[in-house]
Amino acid sequence: MKTGLIHIGIVDDHPTFPEGIKTLLAAFSDIKVSFTANDGSECLKALKEKYVDVVLLDLEMDGLDGEETMEQMAQKHPDVSPIIITSHFNPSFVIKYMKKNVPGILSKTASIQKISEAVRTVHIQGQYFDDQVSAILKRAITRSASEPDLTDRPDIDFSVIELKVF
Repeated sequence: MKTGLIHIGIVDDHPTFPEGIKTLLAAFSDIKVSFTANDGSECLKALKEKYVDVVLLDLEMDGLDGEETMEQMAQKHPDVSPIIITSHFNPSFVIKYMKKNVPGILSKTASIQKISEAVRTVHIQGQYFDDQVSAILKRAITRSASEPDLTDRPDIDFSVIELKVF
């Protein structure tokens, strides 16, 4: 079981967000913010220089976005666990990234207690699902077998509003 200080990075292209999270996480003695970065390129550079266990990662950023950053992290830094933290939190989004085996997904509206809980849980257990994600997954799993999963059809281009219906 992993114990001790958890080193994290925070990556977001709005500088106030990572700095605010860093300040709030300072209240937790078991979590240390090792770096903040404004995009994926800065994150990957920091990962070469600093040890971290977990990265809180926004997806929509200028430059190297979060999805590309996760792919490169998986290849170059497989021991680092990403937690997506996003304002684009909806069922189709959650299911998409759960299918990609992302260890954790949080809304940017999550409390600092929930963020710290997610960091600890991903670090120790390898994944974190809060009540919101669990409810989305339960609905997706229990969906009637007779209902087609149209969100998985690459030949159909659904709008964001249509995806929310599914």
